[in-house]
Amino acid sequence: MTDFGEQSRKDRARARVAARFDQERPRRRTKASSEHPEESGEARRERPSRERELRSERETRREREARNDREIRSERERRTNREPQGERSPQSEEQLEKDSAQQRLSFGSVFIGLLESYGIKFIAVLALVALLVLSFFVGSILRSCANEAQQGTSSSSIISVQPSAGTQTSTANSSGTTSSSSASSNSGSAASSQGQAGSSSVLSKISAAAAEKRASIEEDDVKISDVLEESLVKQIEAQAKVNKDTAWIATHPSEYAFDGWAVQYKILKLAAEEPAATTYVREWPELYPAEDQNLKSPHAIQGTTTGPKNIPQLYQWDPRWGYTVYSSTAFGMTGCCPTTLAMVYQGLTGKTDMTPYDMGVLAANDGYMSEYEGTDAFFLINEAQGLGLNCYEIYLATESMIAALENGDVLIANVGPGDFTNDGHFIVVTGLKDGKLIVNDPYSMQRSEKLWDPDEVMNQCKAVFAYSKA
Repeated sequence: MTDFGEQSRKDRARARVAARFDQERPRRRTKASSEHPEESGEARRERPSRERELRSERETRREREARNDREIRSERERRTNREPQGERSPQSEEQLEKDSAQQRLSFGSVFIGLLESYGIKFIAVLALVALLVLSFFVGSILRSCANEAQQGTSSSSIISVQPSAGTQTSTANSSGTTSSSSASSNSGSAASSQGQAGSSSVLSKISAAAAEKRASIEEDDVKISDVLEESLVKQIEAQAKVNKDTAWIATHPSEYAFDGWAVQYKILKLAAEEPAATTYVREWPELYPAEDQNLKSPHAIQGTTTGPKNIPQLYQWDPRWGYTVYSSTAFGMTGCCPTTLAMVYQGLTGKTDMTPYDMGVLAANDGYMSEYEGTDAFFLINEAQGLGLNCYEIYLATESMIAALENGDVLIANVGPGDFTNDGHFIVVTGLKDGKLIVNDPYSMQRSEKLWDPDEVMNQCKAVFAYSKA
């Protein structure tokens, strides 16, 4: 039996649900339409068709551009009389571009990969390779410079001289008056005017024929005429007639080849030009090289004092210190710079504790002595204060030199080729007499005994240093 009351209740419920659904349907339709308010239902249906048309147009445009590019390339090849290359598809061109990019990046990729894999080891290997390459190029440059220097030995400041058989090879500076010293350029300042003096070749003073003759003879057969030029031979032969020491020197020139031809030439020339040095030269083969100075030498040179400051006249070839070794040979050949400073020091301070030899030791210990090059002129400036002296460099003019002397200063002059030397030398100017310069030349008693014209000396100066007591 059917319960009409229950059936009626269910029908009413269905009616309410249907009514609510009918109310929600317009709202959903309105929400969906709000997402594309400009499109109607028909437009939405046509949208896929429009997208296909757009894709087709893009593909058509790309094909047209590719075809235009091919036509342009073909025209260029035709104009350059080349066969047109085959057309490539867009896909093949893109692949070629990718391959090219990969090739360009291959080296960088390998480098980065190695760097990431080995880190600091890889960097160290690269640095080592770079260092080896750099050293190779630097070595090539140095070898080239050395070859050029070797080819230009005739004008070099250091000469190598082959000694006679059984003697030691030596390289030495040489000149008529000094072996090696520092030269200074005319710059007006101490720092910019210092330098080491160059040397002129000893062999340039001897004829080529005499040099060839000396090279071909045995040591025991060497004659004084094989070593010295004719004018010096005449001088030493004249002295040999009245001095037995000079006679022995003239007949034993090979005894002086111990340090090579350059030193042999210079010491024999000293014997010819400086009679006061005859004893030093005569005893040189027996006493050189000496380990220390001998202040008790019976043949010490007792010089006088000169100038208003009573500057003592000292000589680098004095037997007390002339046989010691300085700058690779005898102090008597290379010790002009220490000797000049010793003269100034003893005269201005009144002390005698620093001999020329002691000044040479000071120069060597403080790095101012160079092998075969003598003494750096900075030694005269930098060591002055420690010796109780004031030092300044004067302007290279005769008026400046005279003014400094009139002011009571004592001068050390670094001179170049001229009356005092054939290369570089140091002298002391102690004062003025009758408008002329009083000079203490550490290498020559002959030149120290004469007065000198200020202009004549100044024209040969490379630098002049003025001293006073501190």
